[in-house]
Amino acid sequence: MKKKRELITPDRVAADDSAVEIIRVWALSEVQEMAIRQGFCEDPAEWGIILVDLARLISRSYDEDEDVQNQALERVKEGFDAEWEYPTD
Repeated sequence: MKKKRELITPDRVAADDSAVEIIRVWALSEVQEMAIRQGFCEDPAEWGIILVDLARLISRSYDEDEDVQNQALERVKEGFDAEWEYPTD
């Protein structure tokens, strides 16, 4: 059975002709490959907002319970801080 390689485009995105994809991340065997839309953010701080929004979305994917989400978000931040301090690649 072949694995699905792409996520489904949300209906809201598909219906909006002005929507643009800004980041894509693929999981390979032991690394990630990433692509971004260069020039999308005029100020690099905008990427910080995007990354925090992404971290919150990730934490919500673990459970509907707010306590579980908060624990997951804290673990995401711990992983971010660890990678920032000691990059793996």
